[in-house]
Amino acid sequence: MVAAALGGCAAPTSPPAPVVVIYPAGAPGWPRPPATARIGDGLARAAPPSVPIVARAGVAEGPLFGASLVGSSDGPPEVAVLGHDVHGPAIDLIDIDAGVVRWRVRAAGLPVVAIVGSRVYAAGGDRVLALDRATGAIRATLAARWLGGAGVRPLVAIGDTLAIVDGDAARARFTPPVGAAAAAVVAACGAGPSWVVAWQDGHLARWDLTGDRAVAVWSVASDQPRRVACDDERALVVVGGGAAVARDPATGAPRGPTVAAADAWVDPRDRDRVELATASGIERRDRELVHVDGVVPVSAVRLAAAHGARRIVIGVDGDPVLLDGDRVWVLAAPAGEPVMVAGARAVVAARWRWPRVSLGQTVTRYAWPDEPASAPRLTPPPVAALVPPPPRVDVPAAAALEVALTAEVGAWAVPAALLDPDGAERLYAVTLEARPDLDRGAGLVAIDLHSDRVRWTSPTGCPPGQPIALAAAAGRVACAARGVGLGVGAVAAVDAEDGRLVWRWTGATVDAVIGAGPVFAIIAGPELIVVDAVTGAVATRWRTTDGYLPRVAILRGDDDDDVALASYEHGAIVVRARRLGWRPVAAIAVDGGLVGLATVGDRGLATLADGSAYLFDRAGVAVAAGVLAASRLPRGAHLVAVTTTAEGDAAIALVDRDGVVRAEAALAGQRIATVGQRGPAPDAPLVVVTADREAVAFGADGRVLGRAALPSPDAPTFATVIDGRPVAGAVLAGPLRLAYAVR
Repeated sequence: MVAAALGGCAAPTSPPAPVVVIYPAGAPGWPRPPATARIGDGLARAAPPSVPIVARAGVAEGPLFGASLVGSSDGPPEVAVLGHDVHGPAIDLIDIDAGVVRWRVRAAGLPVVAIVGSRVYAAGGDRVLALDRATGAIRATLAARWLGGAGVRPLVAIGDTLAIVDGDAARARFTPPVGAAAAAVVAACGAGPSWVVAWQDGHLARWDLTGDRAVAVWSVASDQPRRVACDDERALVVVGGGAAVARDPATGAPRGPTVAAADAWVDPRDRDRVELATASGIERRDRELVHVDGVVPVSAVRLAAAHGARRIVIGVDGDPVLLDGDRVWVLAAPAGEPVMVAGARAVVAARWRWPRVSLGQTVTRYAWPDEPASAPRLTPPPVAALVPPPPRVDVPAAAALEVALTAEVGAWAVPAALLDPDGAERLYAVTLEARPDLDRGAGLVAIDLHSDRVRWTSPTGCPPGQPIALAAAAGRVACAARGVGLGVGAVAAVDAEDGRLVWRWTGATVDAVIGAGPVFAIIAGPELIVVDAVTGAVATRWRTTDGYLPRVAILRGDDDDDVALASYEHGAIVVRARRLGWRPVAAIAVDGGLVGLATVGDRGLATLADGSAYLFDRAGVAVAAGVLAASRLPRGAHLVAVTTTAEGDAAIALVDRDGVVRAEAALAGQRIATVGQRGPAPDAPLVVVTADREAVAFGADGRVLGRAALPSPDAPTFATVIDGRPVAGAVLAGPLRLAYAVR
């Protein structure tokens, strides 16, 4: 009995180690509610679920930012990530399908260029590192320049010679043809590789790697190739200059027609076929490009990622489009046209396409969508235009600016100015007395436009670093600034009455801040932080579901509790109510590429990639659809639509909260560079700055009120109503001056 009792006792077990999340999923904390409206005329977007990336045992640090990605060319689907955190640069190796960081190393410090066989290669300048794919340990350092890879044997340049890398060493070297450079190689072909394709001085050439020499076989005139598909002795498909051509690998002569195409790639389902992004859609052709075997009617500009039968292409409006065989999903994520690497069950994305830049951008992982496929169709963007074009207006001769105030502030630069949304007679300006750095920021100045005097100055009103945003709400003025590297991002809020510091928010970086009603919304990479405007206390925060910069608008109501927040989540504009703890109350499905959200009066404004715009209210009801325009800028109680007419005139339209055009005008032969700040009154004037460095002020009825030359095209401009009179002017630097074009 004793033995039986002892045998039945189980040894105490330790609790499982907690799972460490390195790259969190994008999630607002609440699911998307049912759609209350639908906008856009494109395809419905599928929202792939964002899923986290966790750490393998021994990896317990946070995410890397500013990340660049390189996927594996063989073996399991893995991606190497080069990024930074507060400790410096590092490389992560991530198992895409498992969602696990296998290892992190800091010793390399060079961009990853390939994952081939048992090695991860990092390279920069005349240095190539071979890292162990299993552990991240550095196995070899080569004094060479990286050229590219084929199969399991990459190519490097050592001095003036080509070399094949076999594992950790360059085991074969070849001298290029006379007059050619090793750096001209654009593709390695055949087993070994046995030959390469080079492009130099407008000519495409084949070099055979024989003995210790690279022997030129042929050379033909060619545009610079964007992509080259070559393997064995199949037809060589080259795409570049907006066209694809199949060439005989033996002679370089065309084997078939030249096909207009934005991109072309070998069909991952059948290497005897290629796919081309053409005006007809994604065409599937033989390697000679003669026979069309099928067309998927999707407009695309390039291939972004592929794994097996799944391919992700970038549509003409910038949205990712998933092709699984011939089935199609237009995806709501990832956004920003990032680099993507695909696996069998998931895709990893990072590094938005230039100029979409943030120090806070990082890695996001998505599972493949399980929603029904879309019904594909071609969706080319329409031409942006105001129809019919507005009438030309007479513009008076340019007058001199009237300087009304010269402040005792040097202000060698004034990068931004803002009219108080709750007080049309108060103007705030950011001033720079010296170049900002990690210890010194910009100052703030408050100007009373009624009396043309400085109300207060705050030399340290902005945090240290480069000022990037200015906002005002609830008696606070918030200035956002960031440093040149990760780890320096801050928002400082001062009292609007006297300029004293009230609160400060700090983070790894900051990209924008907007304010309205009782809150500020801070944008830092893909993260949104909503804070109480008066105290700075964090009310809510989340990471976007598409891994991109948050698109958000603050919708004011009858009182502070009636404020709502509209943000883009799961492929929809979700409206969240402050009185309900920022829980979602409505959703507007977006059938198109959402560019941005903003506020016009108490309405939300959604602009789409096709140039269209939609106004909606706090209940999630789409109120009006706008005409097409090149850009739309909320200014005061109206929306300013800016475009260029067929005659080359700069055209503007003033649109109210119901989508009604209240005034419009065209400036003959002009181009509008910027649109100035505008007061909140519906009858406030509007000021624009032309490419000729002139400020032109319009009344709310579209009449030109005045015109003046600006000493600098960067001078912030403003227009408002003072004592019932329209005024328009600019804030000038060196020293700080307030000057009027109209008053």
